[in-house]
Amino acid sequence: MKLLYITNVPVPDDYALDAHFQELDLLISSFNGKLITAFPFDKPSSLIPRSLYGIHNRREIINSAKEADIVHIFSPVYYKYKYIKRIRRKPIVFSSLTPIQHFELIRSVNQYIVYDEESEQRLRHKKVNVGCSPPFTNFRRRALSPPKGAFTLMMASAPWVKGQFATKGVRMLISILNRIPELNLIFIWRGLHYDEMRQLISQSGHQDRIQLINETVDIASWLQQAHAVVLLAQYASIVKSYPNSLMEGLLAGRPVITTSSIAISDEVVANNYGVVLTKFSENELIDKILELKNNYSYYSQAVKSLPASRFNPQEFVAFHERIYNSLLN
Repeated sequence: MKLLYITNVPVPDDYALDAHFQELDLLISSFNGKLITAFPFDKPSSLIPRSLYGIHNRREIINSAKEADIVHIFSPVYYKYKYIKRIRRKPIVFSSLTPIQHFELIRSVNQYIVYDEESEQRLRHKKVNVGCSPPFTNFRRRALSPPKGAFTLMMASAPWVKGQFATKGVRMLISILNRIPELNLIFIWRGLHYDEMRQLISQSGHQDRIQLINETVDIASWLQQAHAVVLLAQYASIVKSYPNSLMEGLLAGRPVITTSSIAISDEVVANNYGVVLTKFSENELIDKILELKNNYSYYSQAVKSLPASRFNPQEFVAFHERIYNSLLN
């Protein structure tokens, strides 16, 4: 079995820094895969329309597809990329990493993969082949004791583009430090827009309550210093349905704070793994942080019930193997 993987985001220097590329790395090593990006720039940018993706390396995509048994396309959002029409007589799999809001059939796609049950049901109603991928992270489950000192939140999903300082709630988190004096923050950064983040922290006047880590780290050592993990999203399309940072937090025994726009929030609510914002606002965020802080032992105990096998890579690989075999048999 020979797979061609096409992603529609830029390839990072270090796969370990990005959850999507951790998945791709696992699939490539498991299924004799080759990776091509249809994104035309080295760094993330919202300036180029998706209709132009793949134009710069169209010939490479076409020739590589000819040599593959299956072509598997990954996209942050569901989109009918023009280069898909150039891939002929090959089974095509299309994975959408965020919930599908609007569906338009791509006739040459044989199998759709989503990461949330609502999208799966929506596509089943469209009478297409669809499967819901189990989420996974490389992080191994471990029981970390709660830290001492001020209540501390860790955010480990930094913005890709400047607009996400607002839509991922970075500015909002820093702003509420004025209203919750007993709160500290840890930001795990990925190198992009680092100077802007340093300036934002400096302007806040809370440098003593914010740690900004801009290097490859052992995430467990920073989870040890945080009471909970936070990841906010104003829109469902800007983060994965099951973000790595939240899965890692849960596996480390840390409750999470997230928003209802992110698919994992359903599991969080159902199992009391943390608190979920239903409104993307400072007041809502403050209320949820205080709720978690004041009932911390209750939520921490609930997180301990997370099954030991949750988010494991074996289920992720087995799921894709079943999909691939079904297309070749």
